[in-house]
Amino acid sequence: CIWETRVSDFKAFLEDNDDIDWLAAEFPQQKDHPAVRVPWTSAVEFCEWLTKIDRRSGKIGRSESYRLPTDHEWSCAVGIGPSEDPEARPDEKHEQLVNVYPWGSQWPPPSGTGNFYGEETISNPLIENDKPRGPMKGYKDDHDRTAPVGGSSVNQFGLHDMSGNAGEWCED
Repeated sequence: CIWETRVSDFKAFLEDNDDIDWLAAEFPQQKDHPAVRVPWTSAVEFCEWLTKIDRRSGKIGRSESYRLPTDHEWSCAVGIGPSEDPEARPDEKHEQLVNVYPWGSQWPPPSGTGNFYGEETISNPLIENDKPRGPMKGYKDDHDRTAPVGGSSVNQFGLHDMSGNAGEWCED
């Protein structure tokens, strides 16, 4: 896909799969915002479901399918793949590239780069692992939480929201 899975897409999946529970966001979202709080197993099942739907409608062929990208595929899609060891596990690569970001080497990101947890969220703290997380100092965007998908600048591969807005799962 060229952007994150939208709330509307994930809700369609849930309507076809009664046995899947989803703890939707604890903040207001519109149908064109990214689906968040999706467990990895549900993300894999969403890909399988979408494969069946799109094969049936003829959007993709019998030999084509949707799946989560590997960590290295995601790194390539965001433009940093050539800078890392493709054989290394994600935990081995974590924080190994210093001052390398999807938008370049500047910190904080240039204005309009994406929807990050910026200074606009001071009145609405983010809780991660039961602890409040402070906003990114020096960056501000137009969204207190998630933003409509596809709203940030497109990268060199035609992909949107490759940094910011919502976290994405990888196969590995």
